[in-house]
Amino acid sequence: MRLIICKTYKMKVKISIFFKVVFVLFFSLGCNKDDNREPVKEYESCCGTEPSVLEIGKSYVYIPNVFTPNGDGKNDVFYPFVNDNINRIVYFEVFAETDTSKILLYQVTNVSLDEVKKKGWNGLDNDGKPHKGYFTYSIYFQSKDKPFKIKGAACAVLCGEDSSIFKNKEGCFYPEQVDDNGVFMKSIQNSETDCFN
Repeated sequence: MRLIICKTYKMKVKISIFFKVVFVLFFSLGCNKDDNREPVKEYESCCGTEPSVLEIGKSYVYIPNVFTPNGDGKNDVFYPFVNDNINRIVYFEVFAETDTSKILLYQVTNVSLDEVKKKGWNGLDNDGKPHKGYFTYSIYFQSKDKPFKIKGAACAVLCGEDSSIFKNKEGCFYPEQVDDNGVFMKSIQNSETDCFN
């Protein structure tokens, strides 16, 4: 009787070890680096389906939902593209949000039409550190017709190993995807070749 119990116990131990080895092998083989891996936590909500092109009366506004503030001259600044029916931006605010708090990252007021790009957000927080991932914004426009406010969400992508998921990610609209009149054109490439490799 004792011999049977020992053999049964040894068999259970062997089966347990077998499944542990299979489990470790399965996950170690599945962890190869490629562009299809899951995004890091900061990028989970990036490139959603929120609208990025709005026409309100005669006013046209395009707001990118992702930018790459790495100083390479491509998609470095987050700001709205507007037509000449917009007189000025009354205020432009950017926030980092968590489940429990809302932190103001950037704020500018009374921006004229020709200053919009210069007054855009460079991706740095109040301490001068780069913000990574999801953020929300609130922009109040004064147009020739009537004032209006737009709230939305976008992402700051820090170029590096984690950013490679954006190489083929759909639903991402960049500052560079506009024609000479500031009109969004999906067919224009974002030209982020170095950032996403």
